[in-house]
Amino acid sequence: MAYPASHDRPHDVSVVLNYDLNPQWKVSSIFVYSSGTTFTPIRSIYLVEQNINYLFGDRNSARVEPYHRLDVSATLTPEQLEDKPFTYSWTFSIYNLYDRRNPLFSYYSPEQDENTGKVHVVARRVSFFPVIPSVTWNFKWKQRKQEDEKPDLEIIN
Repeated sequence: MAYPASHDRPHDVSVVLNYDLNPQWKVSSIFVYSSGTTFTPIRSIYLVEQNINYLFGDRNSARVEPYHRLDVSATLTPEQLEDKPFTYSWTFSIYNLYDRRNPLFSYYSPEQDENTGKVHVVARRVSFFPVIPSVTWNFKWKQRKQEDEKPDLEIIN
């Protein structure tokens, strides 16, 4: 019997916007959207001699909710001094700006109602990476100009 693959994501879109505000400041953003991956749902549970057993639905017949997030950043490149051996910039960024708790994976957890004694299964999802701000200092060594280069050893005849 055919079924969707475990990592099937029919839609996967990234939209990137970059804008130079002026020679020193650049801003950018990226929006990422992906269809949820497939999973096999539990249709029911039953007990056999105090052991929990699961009756699963069709393989990969359900989908996790879609994944999406928005990341933004601003990069400052100050005027560079000629006497410095490197150029540098500062980047201020925020990953997952609107704090979307995207599910990384799910698992099922049996829970017993204290009042009735009935056992039911609760789907728990685990998500990582809430809003993450960051500051980065980037630097790059300048290449020496050819005319400034002097030989390490001078030959005298």
